[in-house]
Formats: sequence, C-alpha cells, structure tokens
Amino acid sequence: MEKEILEDTGSINCSDVVKLNDADYGNCSITFDGNTAKVSLVGKGKFEGMAVCNANKNSATVSSDSVVISEADIVEGGILCEVGVGREFSWRELARLAIVISDNSASNLIIKKLGFKFINSFISNVLQVRQTVLRRYFMASPQEMGENYTSAQDLASIMALLWQGNILDKTYHEEFWAILSRQQFIEKLPSRIFSKVKNYNKTGELDDGARHDVAVFAHDNQVWGLVALTDQQEVPDWQIDLAMGAWSEQIFNLLTK
Repeated sequence: MEKEILEDTGSINCSDVVKLNDADYGNCSITFDGNTAKVSLVGKGKFEGMAVCNANKNSATVSSDSVVISEADIVEGGILCEVGVGREFSWRELARLAIVISDNSASNLIIKKLGFKFINSFISNVLQVRQTVLRRYFMASPQEMGENYTSAQDLASIMALLWQGNILDKTYHEEFWAILSRQQFIEKLPSRIFSKVKNYNKTGELDDGARHDVAVFAHDNQVWGLVALTDQQEVPDWQIDLAMGAWSEQIFNLLTK
C-alpha cells in the first residue's frame, strides 16, 4: 500500500518536517504545488490525516492541522452550510461532523485533503474489498465525476475488520466507535431497538429513493452487524425506514430470545 501511495512523490522522514502531538507517524509523502506542500502522514496504522505547509522543495514546516471553511467548500447537507463559513475546524472535528450528522461539506473536505487515490488505495489494499470505489464528492454530479459504489458484502466486511481491531490501533479504534455511537440518524436499522442495544450506525441517502444503513449492535455478550441498501424505491421514504427497523427488530428478537 505505502509504495503505491508514495508513487510520484518525494518522501522524507517526518522528523525532518514536524512531529504532531508527539506521535510517531513513520514516513511522509510530500507533493508540491508552487510553494505549497501537501504532506501525507502515513505510518504504523495511524492515518491521522494530512497537514498543509508553506514550503519549497528544500524545506517544509507545518503551519496548520486545521482548515478555515470557505464558501467554495459548502454543499447541501449538515451544519457547515448553515454556520461554517469563516470558521476554523480541526480535521478531527470535521470527521466527527461527517459521521455524527452526515455533513457533506465536512466529508468533501476530508476527501479533498486525503485524495481519491489514497482513499481508493486504502479501500483495496488495506480493507481489501473489491466492490467499493469512491469517484466523486458528495453532492457532485455522477455524470461529471463518475459514481460511487459499494456492496452489502463489502460494508459488512469493513465493519467486521474495524470491530475486530484489525485496522486501527487501540486509541483510534476506541475513538472511531465512540464517534459512531453518537450517530444522530437512527430512524432506520436502530429505530425499534435503540433503547435496548448499544448502537453504532451510519446512514446514507440519495434523492432517487436510495436509502442505506449499516450498523453494528451490541447487547449483553452478543455483537452483530446489519447492512441494508436500497435503490430507486417507489414507496415513500418513511416506509423504507420502517421496513429496515422491523427487519432489524426481527433479528434482535431471534438473537436474544
């Protein structure tokens, strides 16, 4: 994976640039656009993100690990489109917004910072799934950028790998599931069992009737995952959500009776 990510870039030791939060990030890859360098922090399973620095090809110093939101960053969906312009957010805060309230602007900023090549390499080489690809930003036209694809099998595999602790180290593993547990959209798979289980889910929706949800539930000593993907349904959205909730409740009853 690392060889592919670092292709066509210069690489140096992170100690030659900066150490963020006293963490050991392994190697960096640096690409230059004029006098601006983009530093990809990659190493030891700690995919913290990227830092932007003012630099030339002889030296680099990181100036910020946060971003100020501009009008150009804003798309529909979430809170940044209402109150974000002109405010500064850390990448960790943007990740929380992307997950907890499905903020599309926050998601797009993270995609832009990491890059499609890095994300898709991570999907195929680290997560090792084959039916998932990211080709466009959220709210962007599929006709212009291509469509995003995944499958129930891939999502189930990804969630299992993450739950088993095979992707993130302990600190990030615990933080990831803590963020996911604060999900605000629980009207689909968790809707009828939310008060009975520990819930970790992430929804997705499109205007053409597609409504999705992937969830991991924990109850007593049992843990199980469910994935529901729909496409171009001709029934009202609320009926799709009710059906997901009823299916999830049936599974819960079978597992806990």
